[in-house]
Amino acid sequence: MAAELTHFDTAAHLNEPEDQTEFLAAALRTGDPQAIAAAIETVARALGISLRIDPSA
Repeated sequence: MAAELTHFDTAAHLNEPEDQTEFLAAALRTGDPQAIAAAIETVARALGISLRIDPSA
């Protein structure tokens, strides 16, 4: 039988500024524009801000 998976919302676990900072820093260390854009969007969502970034722009 296949395992049932549940949705994990990273933004729901980025409640502290220190956690948000480390999350963004980890994305920046990758140097990947898509990872950086996704991290910024995730932290924005954690702060209650709706934001979409086009990393190719």
